[in-house]
Amino acid sequence: MAEDLHYIHLDEIDSTSSYLLRMLENEPVQGGTVVSASVQSKGRGQRGNTWSSEKGENLLFSILLRPKHIDVRHSFIISQAVAIAIVDQIRPLIPADNKVSVKWPNDIYVGDRKIAGILIENAFEGTRIERSVVGIGINVNQRAFPDWVPNPVSMWQLSKTEYDLDVCLCGITKAIAEKVDLYDNDFGAMEDLRSTYRQSLWRGDGVYTYKDAEAEEVFEAEIADVLPSGHIILKDTEGNMRTYAFKEVVQIL
Repeated sequence: MAEDLHYIHLDEIDSTSSYLLRMLENEPVQGGTVVSASVQSKGRGQRGNTWSSEKGENLLFSILLRPKHIDVRHSFIISQAVAIAIVDQIRPLIPADNKVSVKWPNDIYVGDRKIAGILIENAFEGTRIERSVVGIGINVNQRAFPDWVPNPVSMWQLSKTEYDLDVCLCGITKAIAEKVDLYDNDFGAMEDLRSTYRQSLWRGDGVYTYKDAEAEEVFEAEIADVLPSGHIILKDTEGNMRTYAFKEVVQIL
């Protein structure tokens, strides 16, 4: 797929993922299609949040992936592969003293600040993934953010370097396509991916504060594991193992 990436750039759109989903409703769309935009009026993030970005300063794009062999039970492979691909691309572009990590399930952090967000929308055919629309926002050249945006950071703020957005987009989308292709065709490598993801987790070691979203209980715990399903297992300070799906628990900064 990496050799067959097809790029569509728009000056302004509501959301690159929404645009790509509308394309899918009206015409056949090949895997590896990338829709990018200079600005989004309704950029979408996790938990229904919006994604704030100044026009022409950051990467705002969605990529259509069409894996052939990934089972519904293993759909978290897509999330892990995309997150690790982005981490691998950002890490060498910023000063080496900055730690790039994945905040479960797939936000990308540098230190304790968010540099990228990922929103994945899967469609299934029988027991396998038929396609994934992966929406990504990466803070690249933006120098300042609105006060209401929580803990943001950009590559420029870290390095005081202006980046070529087209070069960054090509490198990141190619890395994503190659990473997903690898795990689509080699399930023996799945444990390697899980291990890499686990080692790349933000606050992956140590005890931190969490909030059970349903019970509204605040507790201290450490990450014990992340299951192939994407569920996180937390070991609290009383030794209890707590298993949560996305949105069921919140990591408190």
